[in-house]
Amino acid sequence: MSATTSTDREAMSSDELKALRDAVRDVCARHAGVEIARRMLEDTPGEAPSAQLWTALTGELGLGGLVVPERFGGADAGWPVLCVVLQELGRALAGVAFVPSTVLATQLLLATEDDGACADLLPGIADGSVVATVGVLESLTDWDDWTHRQAPPTAETSARSGPDGWRLSGVKRTVPFGGVADLLLVTAGTESGVGLFAVDRAADGVATTPLPTLDGTRPVADVHLTNAPGRLVGTPGDVGLALRRALDLGALAIAAEDAGAMRACLEMSVDYAMLRTQFDRPIGSFQAVKHKLADMLVRVELAEAAVEEASLVAEGDRADAAVAAVVAHACASESFQLVVAETIQTHGGIGFTWEHPAHLYFRRAKTSRLAFGSPAGGRERLLDRLGFGVASG
Repeated sequence: MSATTSTDREAMSSDELKALRDAVRDVCARHAGVEIARRMLEDTPGEAPSAQLWTALTGELGLGGLVVPERFGGADAGWPVLCVVLQELGRALAGVAFVPSTVLATQLLLATEDDGACADLLPGIADGSVVATVGVLESLTDWDDWTHRQAPPTAETSARSGPDGWRLSGVKRTVPFGGVADLLLVTAGTESGVGLFAVDRAADGVATTPLPTLDGTRPVADVHLTNAPGRLVGTPGDVGLALRRALDLGALAIAAEDAGAMRACLEMSVDYAMLRTQFDRPIGSFQAVKHKLADMLVRVELAEAAVEEASLVAEGDRADAAVAAVVAHACASESFQLVVAETIQTHGGIGFTWEHPAHLYFRRAKTSRLAFGSPAGGRERLLDRLGFGVASG
């Protein structure tokens, strides 16, 4: 059994999960929400998100290490618990590096099974004192290209070993929270194959360029590496499977956020349909609006069910874990697009305005859909997880 699993933990009760949900919702009510999301969109691209939200989540509630084993400073609470938190963050359009740091970075480190690197790096991520992110994408390569043993032929980033350790050069594109994270986990080509390296963003030879983005709550940046020092994590040539697992779990995390955001859109639409009147009747009493709301409800519950199922099998060596995670992401991203479009339509003219929050959820839906590649790429990934694609070499 891999280092990422702990199947003997006691599951949280429904009352405990509700209390956790309420606590996260209270924190988001104070430090996140529509108005803050709108300000993040209007501010300078890449500007650091609210430090108060991150401190509340990791300091007050101690959520930074939910899926980190206790021996590495985490709570080891499990994926069903983590998904409850993620749904609330998605509901509030929280602009925080929770997925890049708490999910992608931690799961990638754990999947490498490099206990030395995990012991050094995970405690800081778990307690929130270190914000981490993962840089994989380049101009001509995506996540899947790096899940093989050898670096892709078009790789821009390379690493060489010398007397003073490893040095990296190249560019990583659209790194989530790349302009504000403390720790960067980046892929690079080496003579022995794909390597994973931990890089201090403040180190010499590291520069970041914040980029304009459709969703201001998810800032991205290009990371430029020029002979930058890095720490090797795992063994070059053997990290492809670790990257693949991190990719699948990252997709599940995005799906959980989407499920929470969809639920918020549905509730917003139902409330408006009960309030807005035409011909002296609430518009929710009209058959056409009822159909819209019913379709939205079906999509929301389908996405929630897919996320719940994937979270239950996310740990351990179950063969269906990767499939369930990819399916959850595909289901949630497609459903979110439909739900947010119907939210805009239900609200009529006001739904298209800047003042109304619908466009903020629309932006979130668009970025979620492309978070780990195009929808076509997601379908290819699903076929691969089912055993019909090209095997990782």
